[in-house]
This record gives sequence, C-alpha cells and structure tokens, in this order.
Amino acid sequence: MIVKDLKTFYRYKAIPKLNTNVYLTAVLSDWEDAITMSGEASIYYDGSYIGKTSLAPGGTEDTIQLSLGIDKNIAIKRQKIKEKCSQKLLDNDIIHQYTYEITIKNSRVTKIEIDVEDQLPLTYDKTVSIDRKELSGGKYDDVTGILKWRSTIQAKDSKKLTIVYQIKAPKTMPVAIN
Repeated sequence: MIVKDLKTFYRYKAIPKLNTNVYLTAVLSDWEDAITMSGEASIYYDGSYIGKTSLAPGGTEDTIQLSLGIDKNIAIKRQKIKEKCSQKLLDNDIIHQYTYEITIKNSRVTKIEIDVEDQLPLTYDKTVSIDRKELSGGKYDDVTGILKWRSTIQAKDSKKLTIVYQIKAPKTMPVAIN
C-alpha cells in the first residue's frame, strides 16, 4: 500500500433551483507525477474516511476533480420573494417581475469557495422578452440561460445572491415560471 498526500484545493458546488444539497469537490492539480500506476484510492477528508475511487495515470487534464459528497455544514436555500414579484399591464403586454434570493450559510470554522448555478427562463418567441434586472454579479450565458457565481464565504458567515428579471409577453399568452 502506498500512501500519498496530494496538494488539494476544495470547492463546493450547488444548484439550489434543483435541490438544497451542497457538494464538496476536491480539485487535485499536478497529479500526474503523484499517480504513476492505476489503482483504487481511499479518500479521507477532515480525518474521516469518505470512500474509494479509481485513479489512472495518463489523463489529458492537468487537474482532476473528485466528488466527496454532500457537506451538511454548508446550507443553501433559494426562495421566491413574493412581495417583490409583480404583474403590470402595459398596452397589449403584461410585464411579470420575479425576484429570488439565494442564501448560503457556512457553518464551518474555515472559509470556503463555492460555485452556485441557477437559470433564467429562455424564450424563442419574438413577442416575448426577458430582461435581466439584477444578478448579484453572476455570469450569464445567453444561449443556455445559466447563471454562475463563484463566491468565497468566510467561516461562520453567510451570503445572499439576488436574482431579479422581467418577462414581457402579450397579455393573451400565459407565462409559466417555477
């Protein structure tokens, strides 16, 4: 049995629109020199056994990512702020405004880096427009509608991300948002 400690950077990932779990990922850089033969590796985090994975040399990436599972010490919640949602009639159109708040709480004794994803609705109908009002600094992909944030949250601290957008559609067209 060979024991090696690899230089590891930990990053958290969450998609609160889908579920409230926060997943811990280990990012291993410069792993090519440390892994010289294929085999099963036991993974430990914070002194606790997490599980096993298979590693093999010869990959094309300079870093690899290993999922370490759900971390219950990081909480995330996505909530629709009903009092900041509205509908306004403008000529033959209705403007629907939606506001969501994502709250991330770090209960760990160390700071964390977390990647959070959400998505705005998309439309291919020329009579419907979607206007991004506030994205809390998130990076938006026009093709997929995906919003991404990378945030650092200090130990025992929390952070809020706000999403505000408007949908302008003909008043005769129903708009369905979840």
